[in-house]
Amino acid sequence: MGDKKLYTQLFKQFLHEYKNGSAILAKLLKEDLTAAGIFIHSMKGVAGTLGMHQITEAAIALEANLKQDPQSIAKNSAAFYVALDAMLDVISAAYSEPVVNQTNTLSNSAEAELLIAQLFELLEDCDGEAVEIYYKLRDDLEPIVDVSLLDRLGCAIANDFDFLAATRWLKEIQLARGLS
Repeated sequence: MGDKKLYTQLFKQFLHEYKNGSAILAKLLKEDLTAAGIFIHSMKGVAGTLGMHQITEAAIALEANLKQDPQSIAKNSAAFYVALDAMLDVISAAYSEPVVNQTNTLSNSAEAELLIAQLFELLEDCDGEAVEIYYKLRDDLEPIVDVSLLDRLGCAIANDFDFLAATRWLKEIQLARGLS
């Protein structure tokens, strides 16, 4: 089965990154077929890696349909949406966490600074554990820091493995938060 902690992290990352996947793809299919193809291809790879066979098969069919007849993608896109949304529901249910009262979120500067310092250290060492710390920090700072900054940090760490860029985004988050 493998490393449970790693799979948990990967599924949570999948949930976070693709929670609006159906809406994003629907928009891309209307506005930018090249970007839609890239999104589908990426989703196919991620789903295949994580053993999400229904999404993989739906992505394969949709990708082929997009290449052969981009104007008639409704049937295959519907199958893709159903597979993706079902998987997101399963992952969400499996990893649901209790709702935290907003006043109990990590707005405590000392704790935030501790996580940020730990993340800086992991980024400096190019340590993959940075992903886990990022998600802890994100969950806690999301209510009080611009989500686009958190998204950029997450993309740099988890998608691009660009720890130098992640360090820059983390500094910007630190400034936005008023932390030293």
